[in-house]
Amino acid sequence: MPGIVQELQADLASSTSSVSDILRKAVIVARKLKVDELAVWINKELNGYSNEEGVPPYRIVTGSLVAHHPYSGKIPLIVRDAELEKVFTTKRITMPAAEIEHLLGSRNDAGYFVHTFTSSQSAVLMDAFKMDLVPSLHVPTSHFKRILDRIRNELLDWALKLEENGITGEGLSFSDRDITKAKHSIQNSTVIYGDVSSSQIQNLSPHANQDFLQRGSDIHRQIGELVELLQKQIDNKAIPAEFVDDIRKQYDIVAAEMDSAKPKKSVIHKALSVARDLLMNVTGNLIASGLIYEIAKLLPLLV
Repeated sequence: MPGIVQELQADLASSTSSVSDILRKAVIVARKLKVDELAVWINKELNGYSNEEGVPPYRIVTGSLVAHHPYSGKIPLIVRDAELEKVFTTKRITMPAAEIEHLLGSRNDAGYFVHTFTSSQSAVLMDAFKMDLVPSLHVPTSHFKRILDRIRNELLDWALKLEENGITGEGLSFSDRDITKAKHSIQNSTVIYGDVSSSQIQNLSPHANQDFLQRGSDIHRQIGELVELLQKQIDNKAIPAEFVDDIRKQYDIVAAEMDSAKPKKSVIHKALSVARDLLMNVTGNLIASGLIYEIAKLLPLLV
């Protein structure tokens, strides 16, 4: 009778096994082998990510920004600045794997899924493009399939490494030797020791100070990219001169905090909130609208 690791391999190799069912079996193996880091990741894939912080790179998708005209149909919206285009057209997928499977299983002849922006995000875009049409993001269905394929491939690689190390299990049980050896099976996993671990493992510690950003974490990187984008637009004089000095003060606060050994979320949150409010006074400016949109995505991650 094959052990549960070999059963998991068979399910992973079968096109008829759903990813969500495979994840449920994989979490049993991970928990019994006491591979806690992997169990954290699997649970996120099963239950969804609570927010966009820590979403692995394979869950970042891109789409086309469009507006729907009642007579002309779909109208592409062109953002000529490459960095701002990335801001508007990139989406981090937080939903559970089962929901992704449900989406892909539904009838969809268009070849894409429509992401609807929040009312505040839509208002920013409508103001930037000077239009009354509501914008949306069209993401190809293949990008969602790629997420499921990556989950399946990561688990298959792990299950094969377990067998290579002589860990197959007897029924649903594993020996103490198996548990000790299993720790080495995820050492090179990009989903465990990349974006996921930096946020999830800190949250497992009851002594972690949640007001501090962990340097190198996903949100730390995102804020760093925003700081660079803001500096670039100031240098390019893309922001009206009457707003520059006040916005630069907030930029300096965020930049200094990011350079510190323990960046404080509360300080960064306050400075970005002030910068957002200042930028909201700049009407009809696509650059300002893009910065507002990007700040709005980050603020919930800093509370």
